[in-house]
Amino acid sequence: MSKHIASAAVVFLAILVAYFTQQPSQQSPTQQVSGRNNTALFLVSDGHGLHNVHMATIQALRENHPEVEIHVASWAPVDKKVKRLHNKATFHPLNGPSFFGAGLRAMAASGATDITAGIMDPGLGGFAKFSQFVQLYISPWLNEEHFALFEESVSLLESVDPAVVVLDYFMWPAISAAREKNRLHAFVTPNMLADTFAFEQPWFQGYWKYPPWGSMMPFPIPWKDIPYNVWNAIKARKVLSRTPYQQAKREYLEGRGVKSAGSSMNFHGAKSGPDTPWITQTLLGGSFPLTRMPTNVTCTGPILIESAPAGEQDPELTAWLSRAPTILINLGSLISFDEQRAVAFAQALVSLLDDRTDLQVLWKYVKAGDYSEESFRAIAEKHTTSDRFRIVTWLEADPIAILETGNIVAFVHHGGAGSYHEALHAGVPHVVLPLWVDHYNIAALVSYLNIGMIGCQESTPQWTSECLASSITSVIDESGKSKVIRDNSKRLGRISKASPGRVGAAKVIADLAAIGHA
Repeated sequence: MSKHIASAAVVFLAILVAYFTQQPSQQSPTQQVSGRNNTALFLVSDGHGLHNVHMATIQALRENHPEVEIHVASWAPVDKKVKRLHNKATFHPLNGPSFFGAGLRAMAASGATDITAGIMDPGLGGFAKFSQFVQLYISPWLNEEHFALFEESVSLLESVDPAVVVLDYFMWPAISAAREKNRLHAFVTPNMLADTFAFEQPWFQGYWKYPPWGSMMPFPIPWKDIPYNVWNAIKARKVLSRTPYQQAKREYLEGRGVKSAGSSMNFHGAKSGPDTPWITQTLLGGSFPLTRMPTNVTCTGPILIESAPAGEQDPELTAWLSRAPTILINLGSLISFDEQRAVAFAQALVSLLDDRTDLQVLWKYVKAGDYSEESFRAIAEKHTTSDRFRIVTWLEADPIAILETGNIVAFVHHGGAGSYHEALHAGVPHVVLPLWVDHYNIAALVSYLNIGMIGCQESTPQWTSECLASSITSVIDESGKSKVIRDNSKRLGRISKASPGRVGAAKVIADLAAIGHA
């Protein structure tokens, strides 16, 4: 009982701290300006994990709302994807460093050699490391570059004159442009409700009910862990809201006359109006539940690009998949394997294949560092020779198409929002190997929903062959727990497939585009 009283006291302290530190709300702006009827301008970054939800929405607009004229502004490499999904869309190449390019430049300047430098432990220690980079992640452009992108965005708003502007929440210059010109705008986001709206829940639940980013705390937070969670949340909130680098940028922009240069983290709040549409690929029942749903939010379920069947994209691989139940390992486009991780994976997978002669493995491997691949390929040789174990550096078929073959019994991924929602939609159990920030929250979500396992939970982000093999086995064996995981995964997959998220997102954008002037 004393522990509960102490925890309650800490919660009350957090409420007081939050009450006196939250920014005061502002009046909503006047009626937003809507431009040409049935015209939508997408202003998006070049990060696949960020803009894929926009690309899927554009695809569904082409299929279901051909009357909507589509314009997309981003950096040149995105043009090819846009043309593949909507051949009538007009692409506007942006100048200067891209979001991803500027981010890599900023990381290099801080001493990081590649994206794996951001790997962090869960909890306060790891978040302290993340805080060294977070200011650059939020907006990586130099002041002059940021202002140039702002001006370019304003120019596009004036020349295209869209009925609605569709935004990527990391495109701060474009967000400022839409607000500065008071244009009707909406957000389409890959992230889930609790990531964005936890701190807007009643009784300051963001501090004591929901796991803060990077903590991997369970949901709901056990009483005994509430003090630690509160401290994590306060620390995270402070890091995200008080960033000297971003403050200096705001002052620079305000000096250049940008009145709406406020916090880039206030995507949906008073600065853009409480009615700004916020479209999320959250699947109700497939996320941490909110006590109070904001009225401007539309939950569509996974917003995924519709992919051709795997049999059309890669007939040979599809035929191989049909031979036996398959474990798929794909840690996304940014995660690569150093020698220790590669050897641990090879040992774990060989152990599984030795024990389960009815299984096979498909591993997408990306090398990190300078080492001989023979160190792990020799371990896997007996099963690669028999073609039960395939190690590839590229997947010709889209991951979602592979997942939807029905032959994947477990999907081992890093906990990115894209991978999570693909597996959720396909109804495939997860084994999550989190490495930083939001990965840890998705790992906790998978555990809460009982649709998979947190891989190497005790040692993450470090892996051993033993914990890898144990984590994967726990979702594919014949135990009662595995059956529950499989049943829950299939149930959520059926719900997602019944109403594709891209269709729902496109409907919202089409309705907004239809209120423009003739």
